[in-house]
Amino acid sequence: EISLMIDQVRRVDEEPYYLDRNTDRIGYKVMDSISYEVTYGYRTVFAYLQEADKGNLKESDKALASALFIPLSCGQFSYANISPKRILGVSGTLSALGKYEHEVLAKYGVDTFMYVPSVYGESNFQFDKGGDGIRIETNVSNYHHSITDQIQLMTKQKRSVVVFFQNNARLKDFTSSSFYHKLGRQKKLLTEDMPKSDKDFVISKAATAGQVTLSTAIFGRGTDFFCKDETVQKNGGVHVIQTFLSDEESEEIQIQGRTSRQGKKGSYQMILL
Repeated sequence: EISLMIDQVRRVDEEPYYLDRNTDRIGYKVMDSISYEVTYGYRTVFAYLQEADKGNLKESDKALASALFIPLSCGQFSYANISPKRILGVSGTLSALGKYEHEVLAKYGVDTFMYVPSVYGESNFQFDKGGDGIRIETNVSNYHHSITDQIQLMTKQKRSVVVFFQNNARLKDFTSSSFYHKLGRQKKLLTEDMPKSDKDFVISKAATAGQVTLSTAIFGRGTDFFCKDETVQKNGGVHVIQTFLSDEESEEIQIQGRTSRQGKKGSYQMILL
């Protein structure tokens, strides 16, 4: 938590916020309006402290008493385990579900499906299928070189890069190579065996300018690498590289979905061996 606080206090102004001087509440732009229900964790907490220091809060003590807190995880539960009559869910891979997945859903009473367009409008996702979006290398050295080359190309443009490897062994092969050390200091690993606090910290930094995140495939499903960095957005958004061929189409769609989240810009590329 301390590491996360230190990182967030440096980025308090990264996401522009709006202060309602009548209510002493801080809000953020969501689509075409300002929402005072949205918060960005410690960044919002530090925003309140910043406004208090500037003397912009009418009732400073009351506002800070409401805003200053440390989030503590008190447990979790599974809807499937509490056996509700019905489960409602949203999936970006509904069209790619196979027979087995449908059979599993049916066991939990999920047998009605509806397809709806994104509330964020037209997608800003880019995948050059006919060009450089798919690279196939013939040996390990060229494979690692190609991954490194694309990472460096994107970070020079002040974008962020998330690279997904099939498993820990493939990730270790890359980090043990000479190419890994060419990526500079602004790189992080994201693996299943890391403590939760470390995972959260890496994920929170993944979509910031110049950041490189090297991850195993499991984080390609459901992990929110949401981009709040205007510099990254201005230069094309988060770039995702998948370094293996998925056995299931749904996995590939999920990995693609780690970028261009909620209407943001982003791109995707496959580099295969």
